[in-house]
Amino acid sequence: MFKWSMVGVAMAGMVLAGTGEAGAASRLKKLADQSDAAIYEQSASAFADDEIDRAQEGFAELAARNPRDASVHTLLALSFHRSADENPQAVELANAGYDLALNAQPSNFWAAAFAGRAAWDRREYDVATSRFAQAVLARPTDGRAMFALASAAYMAGDIELAAVAAERAVQLNGDSPDRVPSLRLATLANVAVQRGDVARAHLAVLQEVNPAAAHDVRLRMVELEQTNAVDTASTDGAAGGGGSGSDAATAAWAGHVPQQHLDQISV
Repeated sequence: MFKWSMVGVAMAGMVLAGTGEAGAASRLKKLADQSDAAIYEQSASAFADDEIDRAQEGFAELAARNPRDASVHTLLALSFHRSADENPQAVELANAGYDLALNAQPSNFWAAAFAGRAAWDRREYDVATSRFAQAVLARPTDGRAMFALASAAYMAGDIELAAVAAERAVQLNGDSPDRVPSLRLATLANVAVQRGDVARAHLAVLQEVNPAAAHDVRLRMVELEQTNAVDTASTDGAAGGGGSGSDAATAAWAGHVPQQHLDQISV
């Protein structure tokens, strides 16, 4: 318990040091006299109003009081994540906060999802894959998380996992706006693992839903099919699309990363 409490206090100290405001210490002192519910309400309101420093102060106080509360650590980490563009130290504090939340509650969906998003933003796709997988385990029917897992796995070069997750994302996302990027990724991933019939079936659906996207994906399919053919020939006909096939698949998807959809798991 001491270790957890000291982490919360340390993060509170970083908030105080990072605000650069003479009144920060006074505000923290006032927070100490308020109830958890009052602090939460004020901090959530500050976060919504983009007053990130004040939100951090409140969530840090709550984290110090409730060192094993995964939700509080997630909120504090999210507030640091939100300020990462202005404060380079905030990225590490956000990661530490997400880790604390997941140590306290491994099934915390939002901690895992936001940790995955943070890793994605750092282009650490292996880490993002692991965190999004944790989010999917917490909520197996969440289409956003499943699509995020598929995207991260694809970028990490785990094309087989990407194909499986993308297939599931297509099912989960139904007629939602996420259907198009899910179909796009399912098509490309299945081409990369040389399941052309499955890929063409997804492409046919994509053609009906979004002809422009289907046209773009069709061009990428040609590139992948050609690369896979060369890769197969170079390994004396060995099955599978590893090596250059996987690299080409990742390159194909990199040009079509649907940031606007990953932003649904956003900061």
